[in-house]
Formats: sequence, C-alpha cells, structure tokens
Amino acid sequence: MVMAFIRVENYLRKFLSIIPSQDLGAKALAQIQKKIPNIKPKIKVRGRVMYISGLLPAAKNEIFLRKKEILDDLQNTLGEKAPLEINFQK
Repeated sequence: MVMAFIRVENYLRKFLSIIPSQDLGAKALAQIQKKIPNIKPKIKVRGRVMYISGLLPAAKNEIFLRKKEILDDLQNTLGEKAPLEINFQK
C-alpha cells in the first residue's frame, strides 16, 4: 500500500511546473504601476496570459499602447513564468 502512494507522488511531481508557485498578479500589478501610476486594476495571471479588469477606457488604452514595454518588463522581472499576452475583461 505504501508503494502505491510513492508512485502517485512521483507522477504528480511532473505537474508542479504547470502550477504557479507564487501569485504573479501582485508582481504584474507593480510593474504596470511603474509605467502608469495611479491605476488600480484587478489582475489575474493564468497560464501565460494576464487578465486585467476594473479599468476605465482611458487606462485600458494606455496599457494597450504600452503593452510591449509592460510585457518586456515582466519578462525581465519574472523570467520564464511571465505572461506573454494581455487580455482585458469587463
């Protein structure tokens, strides 16, 4: 019976790289606020996509215009776990 649990444990270790080990939303928010101060969006990072909600249209436009800069900064800061795309939600 103990052998079965050891095998399951070894199998589940393969999936640890998929699960984010930390909350990337707070770090992403800090990077966005460096570029565009005085905004407070809600940010979720799932997979390699950052979902942003709770913004006025002007703030969305500003993020869209600086999208490449923001994603490059996130890549430098977060490394391989950085989001590759930004999506806006209502």
